[in-house]
Amino acid sequence: MTAVNLGFSEGDVILISGAGSGIGRSTALLAAAQGLQVSAWDISEEGLTKTVEEIRHNGGTVHPVVGDVSHEQSVHSGI
Repeated sequence: MTAVNLGFSEGDVILISGAGSGIGRSTALLAAAQGLQVSAWDISEEGLTKTVEEIRHNGGTVHPVVGDVSHEQSVHSGI
């Protein structure tokens, strides 16, 4: 499998919604592995916790937010 370069510089911050599962989780793990600071968002605390634990276990930086990016108030609270 070929590694994908997300095209950011090490230390940049990336916000990823749906980071608790599926494509969002995979993207969060890849971003952290490439040295990005991950702002990981998900409505599922359980799924998000697993992603956060894996990123931190591998030495990455992650800022978890349990919230729904489709609701403006949730986004304001998370930022």
